[in-house]
Amino acid sequence: MRAHFLRAAGQRGFTLDPAQEPPVERLSRLAGELAHPAWRLRRPPRHLYLWGPVGRGKSWLVDTFLDGLPTPRKRRLHVHDFFRRLHEGVARESHAPPRGLGGRPRRRRAARRLPAPRLRRVPRP
Repeated sequence: MRAHFLRAAGQRGFTLDPAQEPPVERLSRLAGELAHPAWRLRRPPRHLYLWGPVGRGKSWLVDTFLDGLPTPRKRRLHVHDFFRRLHEGVARESHAPPRGLGGRPRRRRAARRLPAPRLRRVPRP
């Protein structure tokens, strides 16, 4: 994956900035972890959050990373789109009535109380 980053940077006519080296290394490790079947992993791959000033190449790093992954199933969301979708979902669910199976509104039921157990004395033999 590191070679993929270097090749992609060269095709655009630039080299990686020293500040981009640590994220490139971490993204390369993450690509290696994602290359293994899930059942072979001891724990799921950790997420990665890139942050920094505007114009430092964060979007290019993520786009290049996703372009280098061999799987066709991937989704890239910018942080603004992610939070917009998150807030829309929370708002939609907080105003919607609870739903049961088949999408029908679920009736709220009063909490059911279980009878207290009866204790009996057992005679000794």
